[in-house]
Amino acid sequence: MGNILLVCCTGIFTPTELRLTTSAAGQRLIKSARHEWHNIVHADIETIISRIVGNKVLRSYYDLNVDANEQLEVYMLERCGESPTQGAPHHP
Repeated sequence: MGNILLVCCTGIFTPTELRLTTSAAGQRLIKSARHEWHNIVHADIETIISRIVGNKVLRSYYDLNVDANEQLEVYMLERCGESPTQGAPHHP
């Protein structure tokens, strides 16, 4: 997909999280905790991804589906020879 790296992980929950999935409040807690964790570590993860793929990560997105027990991560990569603003839409 060009400059997009898509990562889908299944079976992501710990045994404790699996027990929490049985209630709406538990599901909200899981989503909140995992989103907060991702906000804290996303810069480190982006650095690791950049090293693996050999291209700079410009930004990333994250979400999870509690019912499906999976998470989705999207990494927008810098295209070879492109500065971060070259691929952005121009708004006069």
